[in-house]
Amino acid sequence: MRLLETIIYTDKLSEVRAFYEKHFVFRADSSVANAYSLMILPEARLTFVDAASANVPLSRDMMLRLAVPFAALERSRLLNEGLSNAIGELVVGDWGYSFGDAVHFFTLTDPSGTRLQLFQAQYGEDIALIVK
Repeated sequence: MRLLETIIYTDKLSEVRAFYEKHFVFRADSSVANAYSLMILPEARLTFVDAASANVPLSRDMMLRLAVPFAALERSRLLNEGLSNAIGELVVGDWGYSFGDAVHFFTLTDPSGTRLQLFQAQYGEDIALIVK
């Protein structure tokens, strides 16, 4: 098994923790002092570390891409939770051969300044959505 861990150094650890705990349902680990980890997938972890405690500079210009089942629904949910200042428009873009030419995505900025591109790969065709 491969393990992918992304570490982001921040001066807003408590705000980051509150943000992710309020708006997402990732498994989290805050057992390490001055760090907060999200288990995005069993083999992928995103860890925020208090930069002052690690004596390192803040991470800058970080961007991560995370897949969601329906980007439009996820964006609507986050807007309804009051994140309108942190969310970009829903866009359809060509991300090349690996992702497809009709990728639906939007950008969300968390309190650390990290930009998350939440995307739904369409692979050139619409996915049926039934909402009751």
